[in-house]
Amino acid sequence: MKILPDELLDQLSVLLEGFEQNTVESMVYVKRTQGWTLDTLGARFSGIEPNLLKRYFQPHYSTIRPLHFIAAFSWLTMLPMTSFYRGANVREEFRGMDSSAIEALINIGRMPHEQFDVVLKCIHLYLDDDGKKTLDEFEKSLPLLTNKVDREYAAPSVIDLKKFGESYYRALAKYGKEFRAEYGLSKSTMAKVLGLSSYSYSVLEDEDNPQPLSILVGARMKLGFQLSDHFSFTQHMIEYREFHKFRGEQHARDMLLVESLRRLPEKQKPYVVEIIKGVATAYANSLTAQTPW
Repeated sequence: MKILPDELLDQLSVLLEGFEQNTVESMVYVKRTQGWTLDTLGARFSGIEPNLLKRYFQPHYSTIRPLHFIAAFSWLTMLPMTSFYRGANVREEFRGMDSSAIEALINIGRMPHEQFDVVLKCIHLYLDDDGKKTLDEFEKSLPLLTNKVDREYAAPSVIDLKKFGESYYRALAKYGKEFRAEYGLSKSTMAKVLGLSSYSYSVLEDEDNPQPLSILVGARMKLGFQLSDHFSFTQHMIEYREFHKFRGEQHARDMLLVESLRRLPEKQKPYVVEIIKGVATAYANSLTAQTPW
């Protein structure tokens, strides 16, 4: 774990200006790409008023979108949280993230295990021998991907956002305390990296009084400490435990895809992303196709 130095933390604040609006625009893009409507989304969420749900997808709505809502939306759309960095100024350059990788992540989100495996094999064909060897070794270091992400770990028919949020923030509070203890960090250091006041950070660690947090907090935690995933944030969830298991599978997909694309020659990336988009579109169309009789 590496903490960004002060000058880069200041730069992070600049880069994250407008991050929430960019994230909302990415959510709207994903909503449109995957064919969701406000009615179909409303049928999958309880514990939220329809008008508030509608406002969450309006880029100029000024009220903060809570982190747990973005997390629940990522579960429903089967996307890693990094997918919502599309269009934002910030990139995860420390692990090779770029616009091509983000576009690819959006398109692999709802792919079942079999189609994702096909995509990885396609990318593998374009790698040189060193790239293939390195990627094969990297894949062995990750948990074995299964089709559980399509079935057992998929979002339930209805997500109670109130119950989900309380479980999410309690888990985040416990993780925050463990993270501080593991790396010997003070509350003031945590507050500085996350862009919070000392009081607000103390509230974050209060498991008995879970409070909504801004999506900026999640982004700053990941980027400020240069973490490779959001997976650990949810390891202590009790309600909606399957969400954490889903995150684990999606984290492995995320890591594999980003690492694969990172080893591609730059001139090959646009073509490979088009292959990914083609496979994703073909699968989506197969779900909606109707026989003429």
